[in-house]
Amino acid sequence: MQPQEKNTSQVQEKCFELRSEKVRSIIGNVPSRLLRFGTLIITITLLLLFLLVWYLPYKRSYTGYCTLKEIAHLTQNANDSIEVLVHIRFTGERPRTELQHAVLEFQNGGERFTGRLLALSELRDTLGVQNAKASITSGTYQKLFGYETELLLIEETRLRQLIWR
Repeated sequence: MQPQEKNTSQVQEKCFELRSEKVRSIIGNVPSRLLRFGTLIITITLLLLFLLVWYLPYKRSYTGYCTLKEIAHLTQNANDSIEVLVHIRFTGERPRTELQHAVLEFQNGGERFTGRLLALSELRDTLGVQNAKASITSGTYQKLFGYETELLLIEETRLRQLIWR
């Protein structure tokens, strides 16, 4: 040992001797397993909770009124759905315009109809009406065409998509 290292170890030993008997007994004890691995357990638990929330589905809904306008494409899909143009006026919060394939629920009187949102325009007129393209069944189109109906747009997403937008 070099002289400087001797002095350092002697100073540390003197500091240890200056402490009371209780302090020396606490310093001398080895911590229990729970204390040693507690930080690891807490970290793993928080990581698992974060992963659970990351993949958890999250539904947001937007309300408003809509009017079905003309048919966008005359070709019908295999499941009897057609693409139509819809004028939507949202009450309250508006959804993101890059929102696609959200569920549309139309309510006219006591009847409920469903469809899918294909595209939503970012432009609004002076009354707050936005154009959208939706996929609905031909029977729904015949019943709702030209009427202003209540609309519920349901966006199902993951929380990670809300965090990273």
